Amino acid sequence: MLRIFFFGQLRLFVNGAPHPFRGLPKTLPLWAYVLLHRRQALKRERLAFAFICRTLA
Repeated sequence: MLRIFFFGQLRLFVNGAPHPFRGLPKTLPLWAYVLLHRRQALKRERLAFAFICRTLA
């Protein structure tokens, strides 16, 4: 089982054991967004608009 905690510092647990996050820090918002919307089909364009347009402003 995978357990993810986003509040505070990111914490990952796989089968109850801590697991290090090896991604870049800038990938965390995207990862959180995808997990929060996991029951929806997400189009690439929607993700690009949500993250790329926000960083250009």
